[in-house]
Amino acid sequence: MLRHLDETAAADRIDRALESVYRERKTLTRDVGGVADVVHDGANGIVLPENADASQFAAEIEALWNDPKRYEELRASARREYEARLNWDVWASKIAELVNRLEAEGRI
Repeated sequence: MLRHLDETAAADRIDRALESVYRERKTLTRDVGGVADVVHDGANGIVLPENADASQFAAEIEALWNDPKRYEELRASARREYEARLNWDVWASKIAELVNRLEAEGRI
C-alpha cells in the first residue's frame, strides 16, 4: 500500500477531483466548490466537512492506512464512478437527451 500513498489526491476543485477519479485515485476532499458533486463520500473518495482541519485529514489517511480493504475498494470504485457518470461521453449523452426532450416538447 505504501507505493500507492502518492495516489491519494487532495482535491479542492472540481477539475482536480475529476482527474483524481479518472486516474483511480482515492480522493480526500472538503465539501467546497461543488467537489462533492464529483466525489461521493464512501463511493469514490472521502468528503470531509467544509471546515475540516489537518487533524481530520490525518485521521482519514490513518484510517485508510489501517484498512487496506477499504483503501482498495475506494481505489477501484473511483474509476467505476468515472466510467458511469463523470466523463464527457456520459455528459454529452445526457445533454443530447435533454435537448431532444425539450425539442419534442416544443420548448426549443
